[in-house]
Amino acid sequence: MYQTGLQQLIMRSVIFQQIISALFACLASITTIDFIPYNLPSVVKKSSSIVSLGSQLLPSKFSSNNTVPSSPSISSVTSILIHGEQDNSDGGLNPASRILATIISYKTCTLIFELLSTLCLASVASGYDVVINILSEVKGEQYRFERLVQNIQRLYETYYDQQDNISDDHALLIFDCLTAALSLFNNIVRKPDVIEKRDSLRMELERRGFEELVTRLEAEKESLPESLQKQVSLYHRDKKVDQDKISALQNAKRQSLLQL
Repeated sequence: MYQTGLQQLIMRSVIFQQIISALFACLASITTIDFIPYNLPSVVKKSSSIVSLGSQLLPSKFSSNNTVPSSPSISSVTSILIHGEQDNSDGGLNPASRILATIISYKTCTLIFELLSTLCLASVASGYDVVINILSEVKGEQYRFERLVQNIQRLYETYYDQQDNISDDHALLIFDCLTAALSLFNNIVRKPDVIEKRDSLRMELERRGFEELVTRLEAEKESLPESLQKQVSLYHRDKKVDQDKISALQNAKRQSLLQL
């Protein structure tokens, strides 16, 4: 049942195009929107469901008798994300609306990264190819992975430059998103069986600036959550293993030539 549903999803490329569009839209928003200055409600830590977040955090205009509806409509969530709730005093956006938009943007990015990462390792053979193909057709890119790596770098810089001004829970949202993003890139690189293919993908990502990002994360490793540390270490470990294998193969070839 799972495999059938996954295969049907993979066959619908238009869905992935919409998913990638949503990913870039959310990545753009979370590097420009207001910081969350205080700790978030516990529901944010316990659930990754966007619908559940909306049901717990939507402003009072979507509730009656000051109680929050258990399942707000998609149109209601979309409306508040796009237009916000106006403050009666000055016509500005209600802070709760901005916080909701921030949380959902982070959660959406994290969920999409996790989805793509899972597809890379799925037993359905075409899952990996679909992810690679869709990331190879991103509009506005001169080189593959360029925009994605740049947005992830900006996301880290958002934390690094403002870490003294943001709450612990906001930092956790950033770390979760970074962890999911690094997991995706690690799976993109490590999935191919051919070592030359892995090395080629790794070098391609490094030309886009991914190595610089991982190096910066490595320098801050002690302050990172364990899940993000694991992804940083996995990248370096896989790279060293492949480099050692490539070096051994090259040495073996040179020895063979010398014996001729």
